[in-house]
Amino acid sequence: MIPPATSDVSTSATDNHRPTALARLGASRFLRFACVGAVGFVVDAGILTMLMQLGWQPVLARLVSFPAAVATTWLLNKAWTFAADAASAGGGYMRYSGIQIIGALINLGIFTLLISAFPAFRAVPWLPLAAAALVALVFNYLATRHLVFNSRKT
Repeated sequence: MIPPATSDVSTSATDNHRPTALARLGASRFLRFACVGAVGFVVDAGILTMLMQLGWQPVLARLVSFPAAVATTWLLNKAWTFAADAASAGGGYMRYSGIQIIGALINLGIFTLLISAFPAFRAVPWLPLAAAALVALVFNYLATRHLVFNSRKT
């Protein structure tokens, strides 16, 4: 079970309520971020696949599917993943969008490279999309955590 959004630190009963190593690394929050990312992936992949089936080129279809996924993940991350720090995210949507654009450039670059280098991926565009999304996940999490939802900002 994923812990509630109000806590980023889980404790172990055997160490007198000291945070575990995974908790200190923000593992529970990262898992929530990854779950939200999975929802964003479904939105992105669903729109991408539908548009490609309608004859759209892969990169053009991503230009539509990606913004839909960003809006979806912003709302979910603000409400669930980073709810405890949401108040510190004043103007956060612009920073979040900027981070997502950088992550998208990483994602799109990998997607484009894979779909160009391996034409068979055109039949299953979600495969190179998944590979690209996984690579961008770590960048997006770290940047979002530290630049958008950081209650310890000075």
